[in-house]
Amino acid sequence: MPVLGPRRLAEPPVAGQRKVDVAYSEIKRALISGAYEFGAELSVTELAEELGASRQPVMEALKRLESERFVDIVPQVGCRVAVPLPSEVRDFYEVFATMEGLVSRLAAERRTDDDVRHLKGAVDDLNLSRRGNSFDIDRYATLNREFHGLVHRSARSREARLAAEMYWDRSDFMIASTRPPFWDLNLTRARSEHKQLYEAIRDQDAASAQHKAEEHIRSFGQAVVAHLTGEG
Repeated sequence: MPVLGPRRLAEPPVAGQRKVDVAYSEIKRALISGAYEFGAELSVTELAEELGASRQPVMEALKRLESERFVDIVPQVGCRVAVPLPSEVRDFYEVFATMEGLVSRLAAERRTDDDVRHLKGAVDDLNLSRRGNSFDIDRYATLNREFHGLVHRSARSREARLAAEMYWDRSDFMIASTRPPFWDLNLTRARSEHKQLYEAIRDQDAASAQHKAEEHIRSFGQAVVAHLTGEG
């Protein structure tokens, strides 16, 4: 079973933070980063040992992750990484696209000159993420999330931002767990779509920003489904 990393947690727990919250955050981080393949078995004992925790907070964390559709728990059998059905992925990305379109429309309406400058920098960073045959998938995934995070902040809507970020966590999980060469195969299209979304927000074209964001999310949903069904 892939491990979360060194026995020390990636980040020191915040003072007073509950053990179950620490376990939840660390296991979710590993799932979102693609540390496990779809269907991989998760051992409560191994996770607890790795996190330096008892079994109880790990079990509670896994139950929370099950409610968010990251893992499946079968009583008396064990826990495994969730394996989403193509139909579930299609529905998820359709809802996700609608949410991201709304946030992007608000971003175009409410963005500031500083927002535009930061978004342009994020687009440039994404374009420089591949040089020749060198492509750091983890770095690209981080930069991609940062770009969309800037879009969310430009919308200046706490409720919309929190809802959108929840969808991004699950999307990152689906994309990371499909394994390479997913990003590599979709990189050119992603760059073009990011540029178009940035330009719509820069120009304060709310309708275009909404449309471009929805197209962007739906296109990646289609790519994930194609990957899962062996058609990609």
